[in-house]
Amino acid sequence: MASNSRESMIPPKTLLVSWLARLYTHKLTTTTGGNLSLIDDDGDMYITPSGGDKAFVPPEDVAVLRCEKHQVQAQQSCRNQHRHGEEHGVVAQKCNNNNDENKGDWFMGINETDFEGSRKPSIEWPLHTAVYKVRPGCRAVLHAHSMSLVAFSLADQRKFASSTSQVRHQGSHNNGSHESDDEYDVRTPDTRCLLSAYQSCGRVIFAPYAMPGSMELANVCATTLQKYPHATCLILQNHGVLTIGCTLQEAYDRFVSLECLARSIVNAVPLGVLPRPLSDDILRAVNSSPSKTTPLSMPITSGNDNINGISCYGEKKTEAEDKEEHNKIFPRPIPQCASTGCCSCQSRIVTELEKQVRTDICKFVHRAYSQNLVTSSSGSFSVKLIKAKHFDDGKNGEMSSYDKLSFLITPTKVDRKNLEPSDICFVSKNKCCRHDEKCDVVASSKTSSPPSSHKRRRRRRHKRRRIDVSCNLRYHPIHHPHSPEHVCPSRAAPIHATIYAEHPEITCIMVVQPPFATSFCVTGEPFDASGIPEALIVLHDVKKVPFESILVDQ
Repeated sequence: MASNSRESMIPPKTLLVSWLARLYTHKLTTTTGGNLSLIDDDGDMYITPSGGDKAFVPPEDVAVLRCEKHQVQAQQSCRNQHRHGEEHGVVAQKCNNNNDENKGDWFMGINETDFEGSRKPSIEWPLHTAVYKVRPGCRAVLHAHSMSLVAFSLADQRKFASSTSQVRHQGSHNNGSHESDDEYDVRTPDTRCLLSAYQSCGRVIFAPYAMPGSMELANVCATTLQKYPHATCLILQNHGVLTIGCTLQEAYDRFVSLECLARSIVNAVPLGVLPRPLSDDILRAVNSSPSKTTPLSMPITSGNDNINGISCYGEKKTEAEDKEEHNKIFPRPIPQCASTGCCSCQSRIVTELEKQVRTDICKFVHRAYSQNLVTSSSGSFSVKLIKAKHFDDGKNGEMSSYDKLSFLITPTKVDRKNLEPSDICFVSKNKCCRHDEKCDVVASSKTSSPPSSHKRRRRRRHKRRRIDVSCNLRYHPIHHPHSPEHVCPSRAAPIHATIYAEHPEITCIMVVQPPFATSFCVTGEPFDASGIPEALIVLHDVKKVPFESILVDQ
């Protein structure tokens, strides 16, 4: 069940305070620091109140800026600009246009007294309204003071510049050319070092210092976001961090992904080695991903956000070119069962064993989340199903067994904290329907007109794609693909499947990102468990696997 669909019916005030409490509970902000805002479906802006304990904010204390009221103020502001000779026609047209792309202009000429509520809005309300103005597609803003990202905000660029030159040379030698590394601000976490952070956050921008709560800070951040129109994460000098998104979930996912990376980099300092970025070939493949994951969900206006001449957010290519380049590098996702939508996987019998395993997976994921082993958007768990029955083979009501590679795996784009048993994805080599039966949907399609050449090409591509997937596995969803509860398996599912196929004795796999262990991942340093005998007994010899080994044909 998608996280966004779960929150769509929650009152915005309740939603804000719950996310704020979550920030504090996981030590991602201070008792009195940090603020959140969102724009609801009706266009009203909600923002957390000023001061108070962030762990206990009553919903009624949330301040509200009504949309209808400030449409009038925006038009009045346009008239005032006309008197001063400032592009009256253009600005007035924006103010009179109520579509989504221009909602940001509703926040022109706002004062603190315009907010409704029992308490004053956060002192950072100018910052939030400025972000909405320059990023009309943005619907949520998160500002917090997490320890590791604050550490980056305090960094002295002069000291960092000299200490990173040698490490960058080493990274270029080992991971490919990074000729324009100097363009990347060393006072921000280098998201190229961790794929999950790179996919979620893109390039992180450093905003120069301005007094908290001031109009100057709002102008600095707005100017920075205009200069880098694809940026979704800002490090505020000597202050904290700002992330934006289409939803609070998206803004939060970016924030925790960035904090996780920053914590790993800070923890890597005792190792004496700074993180090394992934190779340019891998980054290009990420940018050409046909899924177009965040930060591409934010609207693109103008500007140039390149790292090493590589666009952080994808080059202008056709969909076919994107797929071809991406599939050369990364494993292709597990395809969905072809029978979905007709006889459907919904009729599949879910055994008692499978229900128990689904529940156990959720328990472990929740436990891992509470221990900071996974973030809200990273980490995958899977369990192989054996010695059980689930498919009706049509012979006297008997049930065929799970095949040797049937497994359950966590979904992608579902908040790990809120994971439920129905969210867990079932992957198997079996089919949901018998070969000798035709469902109504398939039958009706065959009696209709012959498929076009475009459809035939799509079918051929789909057929080839299924053959390329490890062991020809299929994902069997519980919910219909068009249902809001529909989810997709983790993008790491092909890796899990390959491990199960190569090592039949393995029955459970966890891919996690503990902040201390990840320091060894982003630096490439070996991990020696022999220093503590108890650890060596449990872990044995910890191997280092190159990132490229999880890619296609490796």
